[in-house]
Amino acid sequence: MDANAVLVLLQKQREAAGGVRALARRWKLSVTYVSLVLRGALPPGPKILAKMGLTRSRTVTYEYDGVKKAAK
Repeated sequence: MDANAVLVLLQKQREAAGGVRALARRWKLSVTYVSLVLRGALPPGPKILAKMGLTRSRTVTYEYDGVKKAAK
């Protein structure tokens, strides 16, 4: 799942809650923070991801003699 998919899910959460203020209140987060994430001004951080049941993971790619090896 990429950042755009997370944003779509967050937008659905906002709609289900009845707006950004209601969602922020339900999740006990600031309206400003949730709004900035919804506008794409900030990436979704650990607090929002946790409320959505998500975590962030990264894949690191190493190259050796032109051969790529992926590691998590």
